[in-house]
Amino acid sequence: MGRSREVKGEKQAQRQRAGRGSWVRRHGLILGLFTLLALILSWPLVARFNSWVPGIPQWAFDEFTFVWNIWYFKQAVVERLASPLHTELIYYPLGIDLVLYTFNFFNALVALPLQLAGSLVVASNITLILSTALSGYGTYLLVRWLLARGDGRDLTPPPATDVAFPLSSPGVER
Repeated sequence: MGRSREVKGEKQAQRQRAGRGSWVRRHGLILGLFTLLALILSWPLVARFNSWVPGIPQWAFDEFTFVWNIWYFKQAVVERLASPLHTELIYYPLGIDLVLYTFNFFNALVALPLQLAGSLVVASNITLILSTALSGYGTYLLVRWLLARGDGRDLTPPPATDVAFPLSSPGVER
């Protein structure tokens, strides 16, 4: 009797480990597909990744503002050991508070080690691709959660159902 319980317990543990492995493979594949889609959607940025900052006149080249955000965050936090929420570089000598400014701290934090190891443009482009891919993956997870049923069945949607969100990116408009 005790031996059969052990065997059942071992089989259940094996199924859980196998399920975890398939979960990692499935989500890794889906994240990889969204990364590939982000790279395709950013063309021709991929061909000039070290030297280009994407942007179009209709958006007033906001991407250069994002590059400045990343640069200034490093300047303030690493080199000046000051708050990144105030600068004297705008409206000198009084400066301006950046509390209400559209500062993207996630991109600045992700880009900080990339910028320290490489160039500002590459760090900015990596955060652009990463944020687009993670937006698609997050949409996939949201749709999966919304379709989940209370009976435990997994109604995983195909990743193609989530392609619409990354396609809505302003960079696709060019």
